[in-house]
Order: sequence, then C-alpha cells, then structure tokens
Amino acid sequence: MVYKALLKLLAATFDARDNKVSALIPQTCSLLKDIVLPLCTNPGNASELFLLLLKLLHKILTVHWRFFVTSVADNSQNSGNAAASGGIGSILGQNPLALALNGKRVIRVIDADRLNEFQLLLQIMLDSFRTPDISPATVAFVIATLRDLDKMRRLFKVEEFATLMKPTFLATMMETLLARSQPLLVEEISLLLFELANSDMDIFFSSFLPSLIGTLQISEEMKISLKGSWPDERDSSTFCASCQNFLSEYRYVMSRSVVLCSR
Repeated sequence: MVYKALLKLLAATFDARDNKVSALIPQTCSLLKDIVLPLCTNPGNASELFLLLLKLLHKILTVHWRFFVTSVADNSQNSGNAAASGGIGSILGQNPLALALNGKRVIRVIDADRLNEFQLLLQIMLDSFRTPDISPATVAFVIATLRDLDKMRRLFKVEEFATLMKPTFLATMMETLLARSQPLLVEEISLLLFELANSDMDIFFSSFLPSLIGTLQISEEMKISLKGSWPDERDSSTFCASCQNFLSEYRYVMSRSVVLCSR
C-alpha cells in the first residue's frame, strides 16, 4: 500500500514540467531500481505495482523528455560535404551557426549519466514483455507508451536508442511473437515491430531477419521456406500481414521439424 501511494505521488510530482522536478530524476531512478522494481517482480505485487510503475515512466519520459535528449547538428555530414564540394559547403563547414541552421540534425542523449537513466526506464518497459503471467492490458500499455513516445518525441530516432537498444527491442518483439506469450496482442506487437524497423528496413530484411532464422534448429530447406514467407515489402499493412504469414509458417515448420526428428 505504501509503495502504491509513493508511485502515485511521484507520478503527480513529475506531471509538472519544471527544471527543479527534472532534477529529481536521478534519485528517482535509483529508488525505482533498488527498491520498487524488485517488489514488482514479486508475484504478489507485480500486477498492481507494475502498472503504476509503467505509468510513472510514461510521465517522466513524456513530460521531461528534454532532460534526457537534445537535438544537435550532424557536423560529420556537413564537414564531408564541405570537403567534397568547396564553395558554400566549405563556408558552412567553418561557420558553426550556419552549419547548425543548414545541416541535418540528430537527436542524442545529453551525457553518460542521463544515458544510464534513459536506458533504465526503457529497459523496465522492455522487460514487461518477458515478465511471466503479466496481463495483456499491461503489455498493451507499454506498446502504446513506446509508440506514443516515438510519435511525439521521435524515440526510435534517438541515436543511442537506435544503436544500443533497438536490436534488443526488435529481438524481444520477435521472441514474444514466436513464443505466443501475448496471443491477444499479435497485431499491436507486429505494428510496433514495423515502427521499430521502419528507420532502416534494409538492415531488418538483409541482416536481422536472416540472423533470426539462422538461429533456428531446422533444415536449410525449412529456413529458405521460412524466409520466403516474409517478402521485402515496406508499407505497414503489408509488413504486418507478412509478419502474420511468417508466424504461421514458423509454427508449421517447427511442428514438421519435430515430426521428422521423432522418426
């Protein structure tokens, strides 16, 4: 009861968009990691506390987004253009203000400390997909939160998310779908998978998917059949439909493999 009240109080506190409130985030993350999160993994508390915890994370990341990330000019791209073309490109390469106004911008986490806190909050969300006996409503809330953060704050475009966390998120979504641990949320997870992959579909189809199939203990013929069930189509509706076909083919291939091994 005390920790429920604490989480509700923290959520109300972080509803205020104020630098003094943002300054409480490091201590709050330590509290969540050391005290609250272990309680949420206790079967007797998980269902009640975990959803309150997730709502708090949503509040922190949404209201205090700029505590974690900033938008900066992509100096490397413009410097390369300047060296290649000369003229105005070289002028921009030597003028920081002109470079910032003219160049491509990237979203980055501000520093290493904030990266640790940023990763902690997102890792808690990701772990919800792996938590035994978690309710579909709780996982649906996490999916909605992640999609909301991407739509409003461009979460999936944050440089550190894309390089450090996105591969694990993609793998976890596929593990959840293949294990059928959330059968009521297949469409929602497929759409989240699409939005995660959408920033670099070339990597998804040329690297991630073949690597995933390569880990399966099935024959090469079955692997080829499985890969063919998910064509390289990149609009959301076709991608999600192909994902459904892939899951059906996966179940068929795995059941066939079991039969062949039993002979």
